Amino acid sequence: MDWDRLKTFYTVASLGSLSAAEQILHITQSALSRQISQLEHEMKTKLFERHARGLKLTEAGKSLFPTVEQIYEELVKMQATLTEKQDKAEGNLTVITPRSFGSFWLIPHLAEFRQRYPNIQLSLISDEMISLNHSLREGVYVQISSFKPSDLAELEAYHLCEYSQYVFAGKDYLQRYGTPKSVADIDHHSLIAFNHQALLVSIDERLLNPLLYVGRPHHKPRRHDFVVDDIHSKLVATQSNLGLSTMPLYLVSNDQTVVHIHIDGVDFSQSILTNKFLLYPDYLKDFERIKVFKAFIEEKAQELKALEAKSRTNSIMLN
Repeated sequence: MDWDRLKTFYTVASLGSLSAAEQILHITQSALSRQISQLEHEMKTKLFERHARGLKLTEAGKSLFPTVEQIYEELVKMQATLTEKQDKAEGNLTVITPRSFGSFWLIPHLAEFRQRYPNIQLSLISDEMISLNHSLREGVYVQISSFKPSDLAELEAYHLCEYSQYVFAGKDYLQRYGTPKSVADIDHHSLIAFNHQALLVSIDERLLNPLLYVGRPHHKPRRHDFVVDDIHSKLVATQSNLGLSTMPLYLVSNDQTVVHIHIDGVDFSQSILTNKFLLYPDYLKDFERIKVFKAFIEEKAQELKALEAKSRTNSIMLN
């Protein structure tokens, strides 16, 4: 039985679509379809059936899946432990991270990591998937995630940090329209909102867009003037003086074009509390490159915690 076909079967079954499997395996969807058809011909039965959202397993496919899953996971572990050097801080290391956190927080620290560990070759993957099937990843890797998996079997998970959202506006915007001091002042300003429908998880919009709801009944929010669907667009909109917005501190800690605004009597730091976790398979825990990356990222997370604590203290003192 051809292993590549079984690998394709396992990946497509795990992700539920050819397009998602294409991103993992780097094989065209037409080639994936051919491999599935060849496997079905070899097995003399249908393994998938199409539905509106992609592909789902037939009863025969469901019967085959656990066996292929067990074989695949063992092969991935064996490949990593036999072919990768474990006792030295060298070799390839893939880091999977949410796009905005990776771009604005992680990447600025990686030059220092490379100076400390020049023999580790880093690859960064922006992955917005909430529930990552770790057995689909090959090689030596870690993931920074906003979510701690409910099933931690064979998985190492460490809490890195928790951060909040704060109110910001562009310098030119504030010079033109003034700085809001009270909740009532917000009514007279343009507001940049986040499109909650763009999120992969359900979040109360009062927490997601606190400027629309603070001091207002839930059914009568303020009108927003500009809507974005990602945090980078929110930053650019704020820098471009389109209005007030809420953003995490790490996004603007070194930005001289925006101003952190304190509203009397309101602590916006409690609006959205976002956590970050470091995850990797437990069979990689003794790899030296995993150990040094974990220590480095925890060190930098402590700096973010200190920045958050200082800002929250200042907010309490001002309010």
